Amino acid sequence: MNTITDKNDETLNKLIEIQAKQFEEYGKNMSLQLRSLYQEFIKQDDEILKKCLKFYENYQKEIIYQRDLINDLSARVENLEIHFNKNDQDIKKFKRDFYYLFKLCNNDTMKDYENVLWMYKDLSLYDDNENILNNSNSTKSSSFQQDKLDQIHSKIQNILIKRKNFDKIIKKRNFKILSYNFTSEELIQYTKSENFNSLSDDIKKIINNLIIRMLKEDELTSCEGRWMNKSSNLGDKDANWGDNVSLNLGDNTKDEVNKTNIRTNNHVNSHTNVEDVSSNRGDYVKATDLSSNLGDNSANIHVNVHATAFEDTSSNRENYTKVEVNQAKIHANIHANIHANIHADNHANNHANVRATDLEDVNSNWGDNMKDETNQINIHANNHNTNIHANYANSLYQETTPILENLHSRIQQMGIQKGILGHKVRLRHFTAFLRSFNISDFIQYIETNQFYSLDDNLQRLINLLIHRSLSEEFEQEDMILSQSLEEYIKRGLIPELPLKYNNYTEYRKSHMYNGLKKNLKRNVRKLVELEARLTANE
Repeated sequence: MNTITDKNDETLNKLIEIQAKQFEEYGKNMSLQLRSLYQEFIKQDDEILKKCLKFYENYQKEIIYQRDLINDLSARVENLEIHFNKNDQDIKKFKRDFYYLFKLCNNDTMKDYENVLWMYKDLSLYDDNENILNNSNSTKSSSFQQDKLDQIHSKIQNILIKRKNFDKIIKKRNFKILSYNFTSEELIQYTKSENFNSLSDDIKKIINNLIIRMLKEDELTSCEGRWMNKSSNLGDKDANWGDNVSLNLGDNTKDEVNKTNIRTNNHVNSHTNVEDVSSNRGDYVKATDLSSNLGDNSANIHVNVHATAFEDTSSNRENYTKVEVNQAKIHANIHANIHANIHADNHANNHANVRATDLEDVNSNWGDNMKDETNQINIHANNHNTNIHANYANSLYQETTPILENLHSRIQQMGIQKGILGHKVRLRHFTAFLRSFNISDFIQYIETNQFYSLDDNLQRLINLLIHRSLSEEFEQEDMILSQSLEEYIKRGLIPELPLKYNNYTEYRKSHMYNGLKKNLKRNVRKLVELEARLTANE
């Protein structure tokens, strides 16, 4: 019995040892699995925490932007309330004053006039009415001017806040919109305000450069306008003079005038042909240099021609009167022929030439032919410079083609429709435009004044559409660029090539390539592949 019991005990002990080993191995496996699960949970938790922090930071930026915008709007509302109260008081005062003025003007008898006059004196309108009107005008103008200054400062602050929130670099073109919403005088007044002094030096420099450019454009435009006004006024005066004199002409004088007319027109045509030929040879430069001391004043040239033509008239008053009458007759018919034969756009420039030619023919026997010829050359040279100046002024402005006008009208129509429906314009709404227009049309459109007449949201979406379309070109296998490299550099899609590198293949081997971001590296690699294909095709 003892041996059987010992065997059973040994068997039981062996089973217990086997179970203990299995349980120990199971415990180790469980601990390893729990540890791996815990580590995965920590990683996922860290990723979720990072996403939450990033989401929180973005909303903090948006909250700060909205808070700054609310503060600016509240300050603007306070200023408007102050100006409204001032204007309301001024309106009430002027209503009362004009009531008594109207009553004073409608009184018929002297007694009624004296009864109202004392009220008129108490209102300080009897002797100082001009001062009151001047003060009211200055008050209104000052309040209006202050409103403009506040608008300029608010616009600048919005630009700075937007660029700062999106971590974008502030550039000169961001402030170009100020030239379309405000005049150069208003911006100059803004530079004298305290708000301008609160800006940084870089922003001040950008605004000052913008004002200088606007002044140059205004000067060119005003010069062109003065020339057109002077030429049109000169033509109107001469037309009235010629029409009045031609009414008194007889039949005999008409024949003489017609002969002189034919000779003058032939002289003008021959002179025009000579001028065209000499411009091709470069001889016209001498005439331009000769007229450089005369300036751009056509009225002074006109007076000089008269003074030269009638220099020796003091000796014979009767001949002077006859010549003046003949001159009036000739000029009337020449002016009519000019209107019939010369295009309206060239009339202002050729009118002074014809007038000088008339004076030369009428006074050909007076012995001053050399002076008249010199003045005639000067007038032609000055008109030539005027045409060059006008063409240069017109070239400063971007021309709009029918395609761009159609694009602008469709964008405006879409904005109006979405506004009526109460919907916001999204980027997906512009994808339908790519069926009728290409990306080059949009790039040309953003350089026109019509683009800057749109609101900020539409401008942002159009720039975003261009950026997305150009960036999608780098995702093609066999990439083909639709625009010049400068356009991609300007939009930050590729880095600017330094002067010491001839192509992007050399640039990729430099240390500067390693410091680029992933998307820029990918785009540079695409450019290198494109350069390799072009080299192989050559």
